[in-house]
Amino acid sequence: MQVKYTITLSEDELTAYLSVSDDFSVDAEVLSEDGLRRFLAVHGIRFGIQESVIMQVLNQGFGYRLEIARGITPRKGTDAYFESLVVSRQKKYYQLCERFHHRSRISASDFRPLLVRPRLPVLKKNLATRGAPGITVRGELILGLWGEDCDPPAMENLVPSPDEKNLWLSACKGMCLFDLPHFIEVRPLLLLERDLKESLSFDGIVVVLGHIFDQVRLRATDDVFITDVVEASVVISMGNIYLQQGVKGKNTAVLRAAKNVSLNFAEHATLEVGGELQAHSLFSCHTYTLGNCTADFIQGGETFSAQHLIAEKIGSRGISTSVYGGFPDYLESAIEMLDFECEDLKARLNRVESFLGNPQFLVSTEKQVLRQHYYYQRPALKYALQKQQHRLASLHERSASQKEAFISASQGVMGDTTVFLCHFEHYQDKFILGPLTYTSGRYGIIIKEVNEENS
Repeated sequence: MQVKYTITLSEDELTAYLSVSDDFSVDAEVLSEDGLRRFLAVHGIRFGIQESVIMQVLNQGFGYRLEIARGITPRKGTDAYFESLVVSRQKKYYQLCERFHHRSRISASDFRPLLVRPRLPVLKKNLATRGAPGITVRGELILGLWGEDCDPPAMENLVPSPDEKNLWLSACKGMCLFDLPHFIEVRPLLLLERDLKESLSFDGIVVVLGHIFDQVRLRATDDVFITDVVEASVVISMGNIYLQQGVKGKNTAVLRAAKNVSLNFAEHATLEVGGELQAHSLFSCHTYTLGNCTADFIQGGETFSAQHLIAEKIGSRGISTSVYGGFPDYLESAIEMLDFECEDLKARLNRVESFLGNPQFLVSTEKQVLRQHYYYQRPALKYALQKQQHRLASLHERSASQKEAFISASQGVMGDTTVFLCHFEHYQDKFILGPLTYTSGRYGIIIKEVNEENS
């Protein structure tokens, strides 16, 4: 049988295609296994020849774009990534935060082992690697592909190691916390093994192993831990607030946290929580949370939650109590403020970038001091912007889920209690025993009692 062979290679030469057709010219070849193999050898096809395709051609006597040879594709190596060298300390720190108000005793020895000392290696970059090589159908070696590189995460209080360019050291003593690949930071920690009687402002984490007396103002840029009672004082944190006991506010105390608040009790106080609130009891407090509010007992005062409000018992006989679920006002205000802060940080960062990118300032002696100032200011601005954008995204998620908000009381609701859900209001004039869930319907609040839920 007279045939004509045609070979076609893919662009990367990892695949060869064979076509076989009838040919009655003088240049035609007789179809045979030896002839087909000689044809492949002449065209340099030496690797990955498919024996099953050869047998198919010999049996059929024709074929079109049959995959006669297949090479080995080079593999991509692992991507570069950053690794924290103090993972166990952060894990223990979060465990301490989670169980802080449940533990019977807290001492300085619970915090000191978690700290990193200055110049301690805390962050390492693992470089990208090259993958396994490949082979073309001509038998030629193809080098493996490199993995992707990555930029360093936003960082604070870390400095590069003078001996190893892919290693970062702690710039101060503190708590190393991270959320890779987004950020890593070393937060300074102030440990006070005494009662606090004077006002204090600290850039980092504050731990007070004692009591906070009246007319004290405590402000921290990170988490705040207090083991004893907070009286008529103001505690402000840009992170979380953890109280082992609680607040006796005397209608003066204010707790304000950008993230979460966890405590046992609060009496006659104002609580402003940017995240979740967990408490055993709230008595005659003005409380609002941008996340869920979870309390065993809510008696008196006003309790606002932009999300779910979950309690065991709500209200107290003879005391006016108001609870609000899915209330949007505070959340919308927080989103507007964060939007403004993000735009301001972007503008400042753009000014720094444009200054550092201007060629005339690279050689101008008069501008070197300002240029150095901007050079070291840029990472801090990037870090602040990334954290605010992350928080803004979480607030938008909460805003989207406000329509699903509900108020739940597992043991019951006392009389003299007013329940608000979004734009609807319901007054509870008698005590109802048993699980209750208040949800928002089309025309008002829907009350589901235990019998309805089981039916």
